Amino acid sequence: MSFWKKYRKLHIWLAVDLAVLGLYLALRQNRQMMNSFADHVTTPLKAALGRLCALTSLSIMEILYALAAVGAVAYTVWSVIAVVKARGHRGRRVYSALLGAADGILTVYVLFCLMWGVNYWTDSFQDRAGITAQPVSVEVGLAGKGKIEAGEPQHTEGLGASEGLHPPRLQPQEREFLSRNGNP
Repeated sequence: MSFWKKYRKLHIWLAVDLAVLGLYLALRQNRQMMNSFADHVTTPLKAALGRLCALTSLSIMEILYALAAVGAVAYTVWSVIAVVKARGHRGRRVYSALLGAADGILTVYVLFCLMWGVNYWTDSFQDRAGITAQPVSVEVGLAGKGKIEAGEPQHTEGLGASEGLHPPRLQPQEREFLSRNGNP
């Protein structure tokens, strides 16, 4: 029992990480729960982090990557030195170092799942907006592209929603198709 007590903080950290990850994995299929979590927790938190990061012209993620790399190297060096110096109980020191590394890595993964992974299990934009994609034949789509490029009045009937917003550039095979079918 003293073994568990000796590494109590690391074991509690691991248990919390595993509990949160297990909860996420168990509930991610519940779309209503993920929508609520994203709307009330992660989206406001991401917005606040975005506003905070916008206060500087530096790349905050590059700084965080550099700090993580330096921290990982420092932890590894520190752990190796501690194992070498720990005569008589090196096995325990190795266990402690590996458990600490596993805790850190698992914490990063759990935060990744909560901050980004949750959004994969929420309603899509199409579901939230009530917009559904409609099939469009190639001929109608290409004819619409030709009319847009020619500057003709745009009628969105039969065209995709974005056709009127961003005039596309025709590829050579599209121009050939349109010229064969009587469209300039």
